[in-house]
Amino acid sequence: MNPSGWCGDSLWEAARPDGRLGRLHLGAWRARGGSWQAIAEAFLDTAQAIWGSLDELGEVWEEVETACREGLFHYPLAEVERLHQTLVIHRYPSVHHSASYRRAYHPAYRLISRSALRSLLSDPSTTGLSSSACP
Repeated sequence: MNPSGWCGDSLWEAARPDGRLGRLHLGAWRARGGSWQAIAEAFLDTAQAIWGSLDELGEVWEEVETACREGLFHYPLAEVERLHQTLVIHRYPSVHHSASYRRAYHPAYRLISRSALRSLLSDPSTTGLSSSACP
């Protein structure tokens, strides 16, 4: 894996600073002839793990708010604060991408662990890629 967190032509990108969880991009997976069953299993296995605490998630949101205040993120601070309050009240539920984000970026990925990615890449029956594509 390179320092930016990308693996194999946008196949996978880290979603956590420690790189243990990331987005497996479905278009790149499909282009490589990857197995949909294997992805489903990796996704479900990953979903069983605990990836942090609500306190840690709250700390990350505070960093986002700070970055907005300092002009590092160009999002309206009032909207970010409102969203954060809603997330706290509901104990950080899963949320979907906004309609404008979906229109602009067409996200198509599944969150899987780095270890699940390595398993996928080491099994020749799941894709033509080898594990050397993403160490």
